[in-house]
Amino acid sequence: MPTNIGLKVSNMKFENGLNQKTDLSVVIRCGRSREGLLRCMDSIDVPVEVVASVADDADFIDEIRGIKVAPHRYGNWSIAAEAGIKESTHNDIIVMDSDSVFAPGAIAIINQSLKMGNLVVQPTVIFLNDGSRVSKLISNSRTHENRYEPKSYSPGLGLKRRELIDVIGEEGNIYHPEVRFGDDGYLDQKIKAAGVPIFVSQEAVIYHDPIDLKHELRTAFQFGRSEAQIERVGNKCPDLWNQIQTGYFTEGAKEYYQTAMEKYGWDTALFIAFWRMFYLSGYEYEKSAK
Repeated sequence: MPTNIGLKVSNMKFENGLNQKTDLSVVIRCGRSREGLLRCMDSIDVPVEVVASVADDADFIDEIRGIKVAPHRYGNWSIAAEAGIKESTHNDIIVMDSDSVFAPGAIAIINQSLKMGNLVVQPTVIFLNDGSRVSKLISNSRTHENRYEPKSYSPGLGLKRRELIDVIGEEGNIYHPEVRFGDDGYLDQKIKAAGVPIFVSQEAVIYHDPIDLKHELRTAFQFGRSEAQIERVGNKCPDLWNQIQTGYFTEGAKEYYQTAMEKYGWDTALFIAFWRMFYLSGYEYEKSAK
């Protein structure tokens, strides 16, 4: 792993025989993670435009050379994504996160899928685990959520900017700045409501770091808060909330849990229910906040 944040994209070892720069931008939301940014950059095997969406108080922001920088105030995932998108030169964009890396060839496959006219391309995310039982449960539950049906979720999400702004944009944005945490969920709701098909690429693989329990439950709480934020901006998704509010006993919820149990075991289905209790707590917390 490189130790110098000044690493230039032009000095990387590009594979797949590509020798001309593609008209593709890769936005890496890295917040305050120097190591994550560098590692994600190292996994890029196609000569693309790289935009680092960095917290404006990150201690390494002034050291970055050779790539574009999109500073933003730390703590809002939607703003982090949108800042990087606005700094991008190209219409075709991949939204990536610094806790993940591209598998060889993934970028080229997503790029090709966008060039075929797809407005949204979902890669196959492999959630790694550290070998512990809890880590495996988190990996299973995340995998189930991401593959149960097509989703407009990062990391590695391919987007056509202009076309999506025309269909779902608000004031020239794809992501809504008032939805601080559940950026993926909000975007997914908007895209599906607009009838935009999501192209799933099985061959484009993204590897996501193992997630510890504290981080996962905090994420669940934050995602619950985002659902209340979505309601405030006038984009409530009744099916999603009813599924939670009724204790997960709707037909759709039962099928979701049944499928999880069949694929990954009863313990994964139970963990998902446990996760959603934190989600619900976050929703109630945000609803009551003034």
